[in-house]
Amino acid sequence: MTDDTIRTDNLEIDKKANLVTVSVNPNFYSMEVVNSAIYVMLDDNYFRVEGEPSEEIIVKIKPKRKSDLELTGRKFNNELINYTVLDIRGEKTKDIRAAIVQRALQVHLGGEGQGDTEREKN
Repeated sequence: MTDDTIRTDNLEIDKKANLVTVSVNPNFYSMEVVNSAIYVMLDDNYFRVEGEPSEEIIVKIKPKRKSDLELTGRKFNNELINYTVLDIRGEKTKDIRAAIVQRALQVHLGGEGQGDTEREKN
């Protein structure tokens, strides 16, 4: 590590190379979550993913324009949390969403449940 490199939390910031390296623990974040976080930040950054996904995921981020490297790394960490929460919420509500879609299709296709709707109107 040189004077141009700073380590903080799970970030390694290399000012000379204009690069921030994020160490991601796969026990907390899946590759799907990592890819989602990368995708949402693609417009402003270049990415490289390295490491063994079962042990440690290394994400190297190089901003396309001059920007605060630490802030870029922290934004990526926030996106990891954001997509993890979305995954958890999606898993918790999948049965409810499936029931809503099933009910909507039944009503739309004239199947079971349409009579209930007619009775509710009267």
